[in-house]
Amino acid sequence: MATSPVRSNNTTSSGNSQRRNPTSLRNPDSLDTRTLLSNALLDIAQIDLIAFLDGQTEAVTEYSEPLARRLIEKITVYDEKLVVEFKSGLMAEVEA
Repeated sequence: MATSPVRSNNTTSSGNSQRRNPTSLRNPDSLDTRTLLSNALLDIAQIDLIAFLDGQTEAVTEYSEPLARRLIEKITVYDEKLVVEFKSGLMAEVEA
């Protein structure tokens, strides 16, 4: 008994490859869902930061590694300045 070759869903009967449009497979509301999820994650991060700061028993008078790691996303060093980017999205420039 002869078996016929199995074709994938991405191939036409002539064997030519056919690309599917990935956006046609997406839910049209997915951008709204992603926005809501992103906002929820930011809310959770803010709650976590507030709880961390509330747990501080003293004023911050010197460098704190845990605090810096929670607040700062990255620091970019230029010849004439530093740019501090916070996880909240705020940026601060410090003249060198």
